[in-house]
Amino acid sequence: TTTTTTTALMTETVLVKGGVSAAEAATAVSKPGWGAKGPVATLVNELIDALRPTEQSERRRRAVFTHVAALVNGCFPEVLVTAFGSVPLRTYLPDGDIDVCLLGPHELLSKDSWTVRLRAHIERAEAASAAAALENNTEPNEFAVSEIHIIHAEVKLMKCIADGMVVDISANQFGGLATLGFLEEVDAFIGRGGIFKRSIILIKAWGFYEGRLLGAHHALISTYALETLVLYILNVFHKELSTPLEVLHKFLTFFAEFEWDKNAVSIHGAVPLDRLDSVQAAGPGPAPADHTPAHAHDREGLLLTPEFLWRVLDKYGNDAIMRHGVGVGPGISLAQMQQQRRPMVPKYLNVVDPLLPSNNLGRSVSQGNAKRIRKALSLGAARLSALRESEGGDSMTAVRVLEQFFGNTIRHRRMVPLPHAPSTPGGRNHADEVSMTPASARGGGMGMRSGAVSALASPSSSSYTPSTTRNKSGVGAGGMKSGLKSGMKSGKSKGGKSA
Repeated sequence: TTTTTTTALMTETVLVKGGVSAAEAATAVSKPGWGAKGPVATLVNELIDALRPTEQSERRRRAVFTHVAALVNGCFPEVLVTAFGSVPLRTYLPDGDIDVCLLGPHELLSKDSWTVRLRAHIERAEAASAAAALENNTEPNEFAVSEIHIIHAEVKLMKCIADGMVVDISANQFGGLATLGFLEEVDAFIGRGGIFKRSIILIKAWGFYEGRLLGAHHALISTYALETLVLYILNVFHKELSTPLEVLHKFLTFFAEFEWDKNAVSIHGAVPLDRLDSVQAAGPGPAPADHTPAHAHDREGLLLTPEFLWRVLDKYGNDAIMRHGVGVGPGISLAQMQQQRRPMVPKYLNVVDPLLPSNNLGRSVSQGNAKRIRKALSLGAARLSALRESEGGDSMTAVRVLEQFFGNTIRHRRMVPLPHAPSTPGGRNHADEVSMTPASARGGGMGMRSGAVSALASPSSSSYTPSTTRNKSGVGAGGMKSGLKSGMKSGKSKGGKSA
């Protein structure tokens, strides 16, 4: 049912069962690739490790999520609160937000009313908590929720800030949960030391801090679109790539010259814009003759095999979701939903959703930003190609060039400096590492926390007893020890069973 399906989708580490193993799918590389050794490799690895989620950032995000989930369950007790996107996938940047999804009956989470009800409830709860703290001379809530906004977009959102961290709340977005499961299975299938996720982190860092091309809410590329582009690069050019730096270089050089005005990008190859209707029936199997990608690679040599793709599409694709009764509104049959399918609508930068071919992941990009994105890709490709050529000479020159290439990223590194990075004045402690709620508002430092939040912040604390500290949804905070698999779920299912 819905609960079982959602729980399966939200599993943090997805094991590949059946099909082709990661070892069989990976193609051996005869010699170390660019960025596998040397000073440049050392700096890139340190940069990725500095950007990756840390134990401290994980604890903070779990604590913020638990506080928001408790507020939601105070308004909608029967709703399941879960997270999706980069946080449970563990590919978020230090500046990344938290995507929260409410799962419940359509009549309860209707598009017109749930955001209004939830905002009013949170505002009342925060005001009551502050008044009680002032009256009793006690500490207020650890996390101050503020700046609540309702975004009237294609997917209705409620944005707020909790402890200085942006939280996006949506309702019944089962596609986001399916995407999470799909990307986890892809990462497990590819293997190679987690090259898929490490490449995502490195390319997201370049796109966010350097290229300034990431952010759907700014009419730029969405995170899922970028992840799909990275998957395309690995799927097609996997024989040439063995390090995240090589993936970044191929990403920039290939898409800088890609004919965006004529083609869309799918994980299999280029799709002519005038043939987007045929993507619906193409599936992951061999492409028709007139769908041969513009590059010279044979589709039979792709990293993701047809057997693997058919299996994950059967589990996470749009048809699979509808077969489980998820996402079908009142009075709408499965046959009617299938009849409503239409070809993907082309925009200025077109990326085909692997799970739903009619969904254009690049639809958020405006015409002006599409041109700017292409220029950013071209500039990045030229600079990184120059770096690759210079590494054959003075290694320290290559390091200095890399420091310039990732200059903004390095300045945004966390408290732990990069040992082999050149001096970069302007670095700051990141919001991931410190609470953004003013000390005066929370009554002191980190040691002043109490209850479930204290247990979340210090899951290894010997003074914490899971059986005595639980949130409103019935999920013990002690369960957070097992990671985001349990830490990113809160609430009850419609049937009343603990999720």
